Amino acid sequence: MNCFNHTELVAVSTCQDCQKGLCNECSHKYKFPICTECNLNRMKIEKRAIYKEFGLTLLGGLIIYSFIASGTTYKQKDFGFKIFSLFFSFGIVSGWRTLNRITPNIFLALPLVGWLIYFMVKFVLSAMIGWFMLPIRIVKNVKRLIELKNIPK
Repeated sequence: MNCFNHTELVAVSTCQDCQKGLCNECSHKYKFPICTECNLNRMKIEKRAIYKEFGLTLLGGLIIYSFIASGTTYKQKDFGFKIFSLFFSFGIVSGWRTLNRITPNIFLALPLVGWLIYFMVKFVLSAMIGWFMLPIRIVKNVKRLIELKNIPK
């Protein structure tokens, strides 16, 4: 089998995604053997997931903030409370995503009441964890977007 990009060279490995043959130069272009098209596709999927998380954080935060703001009295609507409410609201999505990574699959076999309790507890924990995880996830995602931009194509 010959390299997909350099037809005169013998393939030494195959792309992990599409199984095209890759020569020595092509197989060492990235950290692992993958062709340029598949790498671009992976980068596009990863960027889309990061932008989706940003969108969900913004949309979910605004929706939750609107519920918080509509249920408060005039005295609670000072600047500090608004900032706290916004940060709290935006952090829920980050906390939820963090909990998804550590939640065991045992919760899949719960009855309906168990699911309701599970989601209420997870929502409260998401709000508490999100307070800390929101800035961490934003920095991590922005850093990853910069890295993806600097990967050679």
